[in-house]
Amino acid sequence: MRPGGNRGWLLRLVIAFSFAQGAVSMARPAVSYRALALGADERAVGVIAGVYALLPLFAAVPLGRRTDHGRCAPLLPVGVVLISGGCALSGVADSLWAMALWSGVMGLGHLCFVIGSQSLVARQSAPHEQDRNFGHFTIGAALGQLVGPSPRAR
Repeated sequence: MRPGGNRGWLLRLVIAFSFAQGAVSMARPAVSYRALALGADERAVGVIAGVYALLPLFAAVPLGRRTDHGRCAPLLPVGVVLISGGCALSGVADSLWAMALWSGVMGLGHLCFVIGSQSLVARQSAPHEQDRNFGHFTIGAALGQLVGPSPRAR
């Protein structure tokens, strides 16, 4: 497809990103509650939550370079699989180590999905449409975060 052609891909991407962001926004607090149910103290919950960012920290640059060479298409389905697997398996994990592992997998999936999506928007948008299309893409992220739990006053 040529850049700036049919924009149905953008609507599908915004919807998919809304669901992915919503899943992550709901799963991250759920992971902490599950860890508490398994007997984690505050430090363990913090470590498990931090592992979410640890795998992506090391993978971000290599994945970004991969997209620079036009190899972004597999990142979207890989991201979906990793997010789904991390969410599902953290819900049935029976140890804190497993919780940390699945939290990291979920974070890596989120990174894959975001990088793949951003690359898709950049490659499929005509130059004069990029700002608008990235704006729509950002709306998808905001909609997904909207369904996540909101912080409550204590």
